[in-house]
Amino acid sequence: MVTKLYRVNAYHPDNWLINDVENINVDNINVVKSLAKENSKGLIARVFDDTSYQKFVRAGFKLVRTTYFAQLFSEDQCTVSDVFNVAQLDDNQQQQLLQKLKQYYENVHQINPASPNINYRRWTFDDSSFDEQHSIVRVDNHHITAAILVFEDGQNYEMGWTFGDNNKILLALWQSFQSIFPEKSLISGEFDDTDRQAMAVYQEFDWHETMPCQLTMLWH
Repeated sequence: MVTKLYRVNAYHPDNWLINDVENINVDNINVVKSLAKENSKGLIARVFDDTSYQKFVRAGFKLVRTTYFAQLFSEDQCTVSDVFNVAQLDDNQQQQLLQKLKQYYENVHQINPASPNINYRRWTFDDSSFDEQHSIVRVDNHHITAAILVFEDGQNYEMGWTFGDNNKILLALWQSFQSIFPEKSLISGEFDDTDRQAMAVYQEFDWHETMPCQLTMLWH
């Protein structure tokens, strides 16, 4: 069935996501392209190897994002004042955090726009894996100016999103962030080169890549 060649991402409805990018052949790519065109949709292919990359280049796809996968061992760092974990936030501050997350998420996903109907509370506070103790924010004059949102991954921790009013404030928060974990705790993260603040964190600290980069390719 043609529908097995792609899937719809409700969070990013403008573009369909190609399935099985390593094995899909050129004829089937063209089938999906025709169907996407009929429905005024673009196509996304996420590839890890050069053979797949070249196949989609020949099919008219363009590279729009590179994602790095890495891990960081926490170290004993200095702490910064005015830092709180999200479990300490009141309802108004939680809502402020969710609004900032929405603005950040929409900004860094302009190449594959986010749906306006995303429920960011469901992604965070309503998610049982969301770690409210290790997710932290900086608050200045009652305003959240930086955030690191974390999820539990077994015995380790996974960064969901990190953002701030500027890189200086965000990187300072990361110094405090490392200090709240037992030393040598493992923190994993994904870093898109379209997200300048995440890349600043990636370049500032001693991250170790865990797998090849993911190349996101777009056709429309």
